Amino acid sequence: RSAPHYRVVMPGLEKPLQLPSHSLTWTNTAYLLWDEVDPGLLSPEQKTAMLDWLHWGGQIIISGPDSLDTLRGSFLDPFLPATAGDSRRYNHDDLKEINATWTLRGKKNRPGVPLAATVPWSGITLIKHPEAEEVPSTGGLLVERRVGRGRIVVSAIQLNQRELINWRGFDGFFNACLLRRPSRSFGEAFFNEVSVHWAAAEHRGRRLDARLTSGLRYFSRDLGTNTNYVVRTPSDYDQFRQVADSDESVKPHVRGGVGAWNDFSPMANRARAALREAAGIVIPKSSFVVLVLAAYLIVLVPLNWLFFQAMGRIEWAWVAAPVIAILCAVAVVRLAQLDIGFARSRTEIAVLELQKDYPRAHLTRYSALYTSLSTTYDLRFEDLSSLAQPFPKDPPKAEFRLLPGQSRPTVTYRRQEDVSLSGLTVSSNSTDMVHSEQMHELAGAIVLGKSSLGRPQVVNRTRLNLTDVGLVRKRTAEGGATRVDVCWIGDLRAGQSAPVGYGLYDGVEALADERNKTAGQARGARLPLGLLFELADDPKYLAPGEVRLVGRLTSPIPGLQIRPEASQLQVETIVIAHLEYGKLPTPQPDVNTRETSDPVKADTEVIDFETVE
Repeated sequence: RSAPHYRVVMPGLEKPLQLPSHSLTWTNTAYLLWDEVDPGLLSPEQKTAMLDWLHWGGQIIISGPDSLDTLRGSFLDPFLPATAGDSRRYNHDDLKEINATWTLRGKKNRPGVPLAATVPWSGITLIKHPEAEEVPSTGGLLVERRVGRGRIVVSAIQLNQRELINWRGFDGFFNACLLRRPSRSFGEAFFNEVSVHWAAAEHRGRRLDARLTSGLRYFSRDLGTNTNYVVRTPSDYDQFRQVADSDESVKPHVRGGVGAWNDFSPMANRARAALREAAGIVIPKSSFVVLVLAAYLIVLVPLNWLFFQAMGRIEWAWVAAPVIAILCAVAVVRLAQLDIGFARSRTEIAVLELQKDYPRAHLTRYSALYTSLSTTYDLRFEDLSSLAQPFPKDPPKAEFRLLPGQSRPTVTYRRQEDVSLSGLTVSSNSTDMVHSEQMHELAGAIVLGKSSLGRPQVVNRTRLNLTDVGLVRKRTAEGGATRVDVCWIGDLRAGQSAPVGYGLYDGVEALADERNKTAGQARGARLPLGLLFELADDPKYLAPGEVRLVGRLTSPIPGLQIRPEASQLQVETIVIAHLEYGKLPTPQPDVNTRETSDPVKADTEVIDFETVE
């Protein structure tokens, strides 16, 4: 028996609804089916969390038309794909387009039983939003709209129509049009049970791959992460035992699938490497010492003497000498950013991800804390959605064992009036790291639009002053080949707009060259973010039609307080804004139905029954 893709949960309808109040705890949810539920049952925190989840790839299925009336004027109203028009009746003629695509042939290749409305169904006419489209091959019964990475689809009829649910093609129709998943093929598995596989060759062996069962994606967690299971061709011996017991089975890198907390994603690994290179105390150079000593002598002798001579009180110069010495000593400590005999530094690399036309962002921080003497740190976060835990300095090793007398350190994570991670102890002359994530309010978005002259431009409506900004676009050229275009913007300050022009630069390598130039011209040292930029710019992770902005923020983002404070602070953020998304593929019907499944003669999947997505 195949492990299920989903668990269907129906929360109680008491107020507030039993739904998470923070979007980062929505990551185990792929779809939300809304059927005549009063949105007033949600708390403000739940509404914000749902919108965050939606923009990062969640999908909402609305069973209309009564649900549309319930949602009118609600927090979801600005994102709905359609509004309710006039009432109407749907009969058999209105279902012809659905039957032509989604009614599959039956056993022995006989014609399938079509969907029929014995009694006309009550429904409405859907008035599409300008950004919405009809779901192909549904006869206008379904209208969908992209919302960030996510999607909302609404039906013109109630989805619980008895004839619709009992129709044999409903399973494939629901899979392709409402869930927007790839087509499937059914076959006979062991012990006369039915197996299911994705029909496309590139999806074979990925039945439990979370990338095909959920649209939720967080850049710092999911980009380039393998969430698939190992597949192999069964041997004769496998025919007589459960393949899931195979010793050759390998679990995914991330047990939680997409959207799961991940300390070892490609972005996390590159941030770890950059922190190793950059973290620590910056010792003043010899030139700094010489300049400070020269300035001290100039102030102490000639300037001190000339000042009091002009006043006619030359004897006061002797009284001022010790005061000048003390003030200069304090200045030296400040300039060197060192406490006498005790030093701390904080080096932080952050990833700020924005979605199209949305004023909130997902913020990931990788913080390295260095101390010259053993120190216990406490971290406090203003946003209640914050999550944090120590960040491993190295990938886990299977042979790791605690030494005799050694114990694991313990930290405490609390969520009360604020969120805190306390008890993080860093040994003398060493560095420990912390990984934290939260949703961050920007009070604006980064938008790709047009100027008053009709020319394309990018507008920064946030309060962030960005540098090293570049755009990467992937498109389908003539002949079906894909092409990657880049545009270098440079600085994009808060409230500023910049023209977008492709063709001046060839390839994403040009963006790296421009960033290297600006790094050489920048004041002060910059953190080594080259590998992170390389990952964010990589067109391999773009779909055709997608446009991504990647830039740098050198000022710290508020919201995190670390005690005791560090005398040296170096924080930089890589900003990733998704400005356009690839077009959804055309829904495809299943190859067959469960009733017409044939025996399995191809690959058999290795399934971990303990993991259910």
